[in-house]
Amino acid sequence: MAYDANGEVASQAFRILGTFRATVEAYEKATIYVALDDAQKFFATPGRVTEIVVAGTDLDAASRTAQATQAALGDEVTTGRAWDALEPLVAQMIDVSRSSMGIFYGVFYLAMAFGIANTFLMIVHERTRELGVLLALGVTRGRVMAMLLFEALFVSAIGSVIGGGVGVAINIYYGRVGMDLSFAGQGMEMLGLGSVIHTFITPEELAGAVATTFAISIVVALYPAWKAGRVSPVQAIRMQA
Repeated sequence: MAYDANGEVASQAFRILGTFRATVEAYEKATIYVALDDAQKFFATPGRVTEIVVAGTDLDAASRTAQATQAALGDEVTTGRAWDALEPLVAQMIDVSRSSMGIFYGVFYLAMAFGIANTFLMIVHERTRELGVLLALGVTRGRVMAMLLFEALFVSAIGSVIGGGVGVAINIYYGRVGMDLSFAGQGMEMLGLGSVIHTFITPEELAGAVATTFAISIVVALYPAWKAGRVSPVQAIRMQA
């Protein structure tokens, strides 16, 4: 039983031909599939549909897509709504998740910066004698600094290639197989989500991570490079190897 397009109660008996399994149990309980012709007759909407769904991959473009779709169809569409208007709780969860990930990225990059700075400070300390010899042989302090900066660039390039490759491989794997979160299945169903999450990474996100790694590596290597350029050749050569 349901209300048809005229506001009247409509009722009809249908024969069940099969069942389906959905990722969300609540969707199974609230959804049935019937032929389009039968549904149009049942709801007194001959030759019409009650909903048009446009699927996309860009969450931030959902509102623009809804407006463009409604404008393209004109009077045939009475209301155009984006997914965040239909699922406000999920939209809020995504906003909170983005904020949390921003904090996580900040802490991660800060820890990475300290690690890189510590590594190059140790390099300068262990190579003080060699740096002094180079300076004594006439190598300019600017070239010594450039050498350290180039080494930082090289190390960050190797790390970005290896880390990016491993990250992309993990994303591809879980994108195909899926990450099973069935231990929190009931909580996921409350949000209208399934218990299996498929991961993905965009080229923009990968490029942003690599560019940020390069930038941080160069910035934090400036102080060790400056310190290497300030080494006193006489004192450095007198140090024991």
